[in-house]
Amino acid sequence: MNQLTKGSLGKSLNIGALVKGRGKERGSQGRLWAVLFKCRKGGIDFMIQASIAKDKDSETPLSLEVFNPSFFDFFSADREAVMQVLRKKILASLKGEASLPPEYAEVVEDCCSRDAAPLGGLFDPSPDILTPETSSGEADLDEIFKRINAEYFDNAVTATIRWGRESGATNSRSFRFGSYDHKSNEIRIHPRLKQSFVPRCVLELTVYHEMCHQWAPPKKINGRYSYHHNAFKKKEREFRDFDAAKAWEKQNWKQLFAPPEENRSVEAPA
Repeated sequence: MNQLTKGSLGKSLNIGALVKGRGKERGSQGRLWAVLFKCRKGGIDFMIQASIAKDKDSETPLSLEVFNPSFFDFFSADREAVMQVLRKKILASLKGEASLPPEYAEVVEDCCSRDAAPLGGLFDPSPDILTPETSSGEADLDEIFKRINAEYFDNAVTATIRWGRESGATNSRSFRFGSYDHKSNEIRIHPRLKQSFVPRCVLELTVYHEMCHQWAPPKKINGRYSYHHNAFKKKEREFRDFDAAKAWEKQNWKQLFAPPEENRSVEAPA
């Protein structure tokens, strides 16, 4: 393991700005408060989840999960050093958070007291914690489409795009994030992805996925059409935030089935 010295790290451990999302109580008995953060490094949005235990005497009062391990490749310091700085920065952002329930705020205060010792050369002096910016609701689909088209498809995809549910869909127990109509060349993105808790990378992967349907059209295999064949899957995995977006979807898909934000009372972010 690398030694954690000021001289060896220099500016290499500058985490940069973190974007803080909304917190939500999780767990089978509501024993955790989870907050999703986004950190942009090398043009990639990395998703980091902070989980606060309800009991300050818990063995792990604060745990951090970085969904895409390639995040650590941007630092010359080892993983432990990066996590130390990340922990301090996230704790600083959570301390005094108005939307944090009292029992969780107490845990954060206790963690801050325990972590009061300075990290010396490890400490990232940049205080940047931004307000929620998972702003899928304000997203310009045309802008996203044009940028992805230029970056991944050499502007070869010629579809139109809009918010909208899949035509004819009536199943209330499931929904598709997006759809592509090969006849009309139209991409529809489900309005549920407008909700503020949905990370931008999840919305963008959905747009990218539907664009892949035109770039890698269906193939007839053993007498049946396959829409997600090997060429399609290979192209889909080229998306830079593929792993982070899929990890978020796997962990949070149930939240997308709750009544949309516009139909329920949602606490405004601080």
